[in-house]
Amino acid sequence: MHQRRWPDLLPDLLRDISGRLHHAVDFVRFHAVCRPWRDSHDATGTGTGTTQSFLPWLLAPNMKNHDALRLTCVFSKTSYSAPLLPDIPRWVANADGTAVRYLLGAHPYSSLHDPLTGVTTHVPPVPEGKYMCFSFRPQGVLYRDGTILLYTKHRMIDDDLYDDETTMFWAALLRPRDTAWTVVERILEGFQYGSFCVTYHGGNILVSVESSKWHVIMINDDVASDMIVPRPSMPTDRGDYYYRSGHLLESRGELLWVSIHVPNFPQDGCGDNIFDLLQTLELFVYGIQEVPGSDKIQWVRKDGKSLADRIIFLGWPNSFAVDASQLGVDGGYAYFIHSDGDADLYEWSAVFRYNLIHNKVEFVEWLPQGWRDDSWVRKSSTQAEQRMAVAVATYQCLLYWKISGRC
Repeated sequence: MHQRRWPDLLPDLLRDISGRLHHAVDFVRFHAVCRPWRDSHDATGTGTGTTQSFLPWLLAPNMKNHDALRLTCVFSKTSYSAPLLPDIPRWVANADGTAVRYLLGAHPYSSLHDPLTGVTTHVPPVPEGKYMCFSFRPQGVLYRDGTILLYTKHRMIDDDLYDDETTMFWAALLRPRDTAWTVVERILEGFQYGSFCVTYHGGNILVSVESSKWHVIMINDDVASDMIVPRPSMPTDRGDYYYRSGHLLESRGELLWVSIHVPNFPQDGCGDNIFDLLQTLELFVYGIQEVPGSDKIQWVRKDGKSLADRIIFLGWPNSFAVDASQLGVDGGYAYFIHSDGDADLYEWSAVFRYNLIHNKVEFVEWLPQGWRDDSWVRKSSTQAEQRMAVAVATYQCLLYWKISGRC
């Protein structure tokens, strides 16, 4: 019986297979197999599979080599390193996770550098504020419409204004067609080292410290015009849990707040390990809605089943959601990093996922000791990016041909 050789597979079949590869490494290896497989790539944009999403990578400085950026994919179990990072990168990540940059140089910052592509983008010099100096390391998010939001919080520099229970919030906003940054500063309730949530949504800045209350800051207006959004009641308000972290993201046009809570364990250290965490951590998702008959807004808890077709990646400075169908994985999960947080080099750090339907946390993978950041980056493969991947595959094929003399 005649057997079809692998290079003779139909182009439509090859394109369909390629479109189901959501690991970037698998995508490149597939197109490196032989010339027909490489030629099946649709570079003209006339066929199917011209756009696909790859599973995200976690990135953090390599603790053994501080001038490198280390990336790891918990789905494909692969790692990668990119060179040349500043000692403490000030990240500016795309809101949808498709790119990450850092503020290049020293104050006044005037450029953003992408360590994965090497591209540098120039921006107007970033100004300081009345109570702000750049030793406080601002970070930020680049939104789909091109708006850049930089932000940080710190204790008051002016000793006359210092208060243990207040935090100075600073933000700089650069919208499309702006020629200069708009600086916003507020004194907020909450401890300086408390969990911190910030986003730009609907033309305003939303910020919260320690989740006690939410401030909707009206751009170009004074403090009196700001809106206060009360914190919703939560199942963990009984007192034996504390607010570990919060994350803001936009999914399908809706602003979501993901709130993570862990127990207040006894002082003997019991509970500060992965086994206790798997049994006790709580995660809630809220959506923001208008209060009926009012111009106010409120947080309303979402049913996990309403997120069953999405995957949420929680990190800093950005978090994002992706349709599970785009990644070829099951939906209804939120991925996040949890560390012991008690030392400069954390004793342990691991990736977990929370089942939003069954309210259960699951262990995914240990991370190397000292892994402190939890930034996610993913690549949505456009035609140009696919051509870059195929170019790499072509080079690999040429090496293979030279060695073996065949495809």
